[in-house]
Amino acid sequence: MKPTRLAAFLLALLLGVAPALAYPQNGLVPQQETYGSGFPDVKGTWCESYVQTVYESSLMEGKTKTSFDSRALLTNAQIITIGARLYDLLTGGDGEIPLIADASWYLTYYNNMAPLLGYESGSQILDMGVWPPTEACSRISFVNILSVVLKAAGVELPVVNEVAAIPDLNPMEALDGYTNTLAFYNAGILNGSDAYGTFRPLSSLTRGEAAAMLARLIDPAQRLRSSPAPFDFCKDLMGMEAETVVYSVNGKELAMDKFAPLLARNFFAAARLEDITFAGAAVPDAVTCALMDLRHAAALSVLAEIHGITLSAEAKATAASNAMAKAGFAGLDEQAWLSCELQEALGGAVESYYCEAYGYNSPLFHSDEPDGLSRLADDLEAVDVTIQSAGVMEGLDWAAIGQRAKTTPYAEYLFQRGV
Repeated sequence: MKPTRLAAFLLALLLGVAPALAYPQNGLVPQQETYGSGFPDVKGTWCESYVQTVYESSLMEGKTKTSFDSRALLTNAQIITIGARLYDLLTGGDGEIPLIADASWYLTYYNNMAPLLGYESGSQILDMGVWPPTEACSRISFVNILSVVLKAAGVELPVVNEVAAIPDLNPMEALDGYTNTLAFYNAGILNGSDAYGTFRPLSSLTRGEAAAMLARLIDPAQRLRSSPAPFDFCKDLMGMEAETVVYSVNGKELAMDKFAPLLARNFFAAARLEDITFAGAAVPDAVTCALMDLRHAAALSVLAEIHGITLSAEAKATAASNAMAKAGFAGLDEQAWLSCELQEALGGAVESYYCEAYGYNSPLFHSDEPDGLSRLADDLEAVDVTIQSAGVMEGLDWAAIGQRAKTTPYAEYLFQRGV
């Protein structure tokens, strides 16, 4: 039988031990355990109060009776277990879920979570970022699981912050994950790992980090009030103003804010993060790759004009909607992303024109006859594009840029996935 709060308090007084912080009276779930003297390895650490809260809720236990091990990584099976327990607690249970006999311990919890994730049984859950069971889970997978549980239980978190964007999470790449994560920022469950609110979605989740998220979820008093600084690729990383002219293309000046998306996409094109010194080939390669993209974009625009190819109102509206959603990602504003979206849409329109005019040879059926794509490649190469440098990029302090990169959202997720 689990001791009541009053009994635990009286016992602490009799033993001469100061009682631990009271479990929140208005907590999202009821108290299930008594923390007692707690885990010695987290005493005095940043996550001590969080560990107490999640232990008392029975959502997380120690690695041993005397150690919580906050730096250890959580596995996919463990976040599924937490999700199943949380759902049970939110819907009137006590978090105790009987294990299936003669089966892997985690199958019980996968089975319990399956209906919430849209599956009939736990053995079908081979995606969702929570398989295989023994693999370390990612931070975004944990957020997604918690979000699914809250939605299924009919829990809506109050908004306490006004975070508009997450600098290292692309909403067009992981829309549900982005929406869930942004909601957690605004509910005070997350605040990012730096001044810009960097989330590190693909990083493995530690037990301490999981405890912090869960404790803030359970206890409204522990939720965070935060206002991350906006990350600006031009100013914060490159150290220059967005309106600075960096190149001219066929005689037309190109400001940094228009070149920034191309440079951002290629920033780590030539080196692994840990090897970058910004004194060797990595920097010129990044700029060179961006200039190749710039030439390609300019050539596409020329071909579009020659063939009278324009974007439909629907295509423009889609580009505008995508740009609005991505505003703030990678330190680029809505206008920067709009230029990218319109350019990609124009590229698709030009490609479609060539394929309709000259045909498309499927890779499954080899043919020596040139098709639309090969003709497009030849025509792009033949377009005369003149790019002249204003000398700005060559004069930048790339070593300083490299140091700044390590303290901005570029330090992890943008390197792993690109922009």
